[in-house]
Amino acid sequence: MVIDARFPPVIIRSYIGTTTEKMVRESGAWIGKYLSSLRSSAKIVLITDTRAVLTTDPKMRKIAAEEAKKLEPLMRAHEVESIVIINSVMLRCAITAISWLTSLNLSPAKDPEDAFRLASESLARVGQTLPLGLMSTTYRIPTTPMSKAG
Repeated sequence: MVIDARFPPVIIRSYIGTTTEKMVRESGAWIGKYLSSLRSSAKIVLITDTRAVLTTDPKMRKIAAEEAKKLEPLMRAHEVESIVIINSVMLRCAITAISWLTSLNLSPAKDPEDAFRLASESLARVGQTLPLGLMSTTYRIPTTPMSKAG
């Protein structure tokens, strides 16, 4: 997993390979620490890229839900939107349904281009723009596990 904070207010979390409990918990802890460090009025977009995940067993999905629940107060305070890049059309439909049934600002995306478009629209609603240099055509996942602010 790599968390990329080089382009605030957009944070990009990329899961790679087999998802582990350690990976999910470290991600939650990092995001919690990052959000806690923001000024009270700061807003972010969190993009989670799952395209390179090989397997995720049901236990990991439960742990991810637990971590998300822990972060909920901070996410409500700072998040404009969470965007999840998912290969499966069926899972993108499920993410849409979850967003209808909950108060989460959650949107599915089919690829980085779609995710960056959604991020741009979300940020525009709060008077912000995508940072310069963040483009789907040139974006590359960093090689270090936690980038810049990590």
